Amino acid sequence: MKAKISFVSGMVLGLLAGSKIGPRLYERVSAAVSSLAADPRVRHGASNAGDRAAHVAKNAGMSAAQQVRHASEVVTHRFGDRFNSVSHSAPNGAKHGGSRFDEDPLADQ
Repeated sequence: MKAKISFVSGMVLGLLAGSKIGPRLYERVSAAVSSLAADPRVRHGASNAGDRAAHVAKNAGMSAAQQVRHASEVVTHRFGDRFNSVSHSAPNGAKHGGSRFDEDPLADQ
């Protein structure tokens, strides 16, 4: 369906931009597109598509976060004993868990 819409849109744009069509054909095409956009069925379908996309994106984000947590637990369980003796000091004198970017840049001024 998306490919059909893209194809038709490309044809219309090509017709409008690529040839000398005259104002009457432009006005007819413009009126047809406006009436299509104003059609309640088209608006309802677009709204439903947007709602579904938002729902899928939210679920994908939650699933990705869950997979990252699971991977972290697996790595910790599998390799945790190998890294227990590793020092956790931060470079550049930053506090544990911080970075040089966490500091207030205006503090020295």
